Amino acid sequence: MPAPFLSVIIPVYNTRTYLGKCLDSLRNQTLRDWEAILVDDGSTDGSDEVLKAYTETDERFRYVRQPNGGLSVARNTGLSLVRGTYVAFLDSDDWFLSVDCLEQLCKAAQTSEADMAVGHTRSVYPDGRQIEWGTVQEGLFTVGQVYTGGEYFARCFTEDAYVPMVYNYLYSSAFLQQNLLSFEPGLIHEDELWTPMALTSAWKVVYTNVAHYAYRQREGSIMQATMAEKRASSLSVIVRKLRDYALQFTGDSEGKTRRALLQDVAQLERIAAGLRPSSMALKPLADHW
Repeated sequence: MPAPFLSVIIPVYNTRTYLGKCLDSLRNQTLRDWEAILVDDGSTDGSDEVLKAYTETDERFRYVRQPNGGLSVARNTGLSLVRGTYVAFLDSDDWFLSVDCLEQLCKAAQTSEADMAVGHTRSVYPDGRQIEWGTVQEGLFTVGQVYTGGEYFARCFTEDAYVPMVYNYLYSSAFLQQNLLSFEPGLIHEDELWTPMALTSAWKVVYTNVAHYAYRQREGSIMQATMAEKRASSLSVIVRKLRDYALQFTGDSEGKTRRALLQDVAQLERIAAGLRPSSMALKPLADHW
């Protein structure tokens, strides 16, 4: 089978109820040249039956099962199997918003030869409310314009327009491979480490205002169900790694990128402290900033 134009990585863990909407939103895309890498992370609710049914009717769906290792490990498995020119991420309880959104994102990335293309994510609530992330960016960037990743990240963070979710962006697979980008196993909030490192590694980021991703807000999701202490521990690891990464940026030309990264570190450190105030209330925060 020839290599597809787009690889979509879909980690799955006990989301049988939501898989139909998720996978159909990909199957119905006007962009037809794609593969879906379905990484079953040890589901026990029958999700595997749904996934296998899709692979039996559409060869573009590829199924792989592994012992439960968490979201980061599942995404890394997907990255190891990518064959496409571009890579997108889709969580198994979410969906793509319009039938042509991936075609629009891929066209923008291909035309500009960008490492990353920026889309828009909407949080969708059970009562029907929708909140779109990053709309402030429409006043900061020009649609179709290419920016360096450092410039884009610094401007977003300075103007409170930064969107950390991994699936808000489309990636060149060559860019991901060249920069050895992967997810840190065992972490929650792993996007908070991946996204700033990806953006600031990119030479060319193209901005689009394509609202492509629906982020389902629900009880029982990883973010809703995880204990505060576990979240704080993950954020502490991310703070340390991101601070070390930020300090690699030197010189006047990289000053804005470095400052923005350290602002991000300071913000994450405050969030971690708020999750476990009893143990961190007296800890000096953001001494690096």
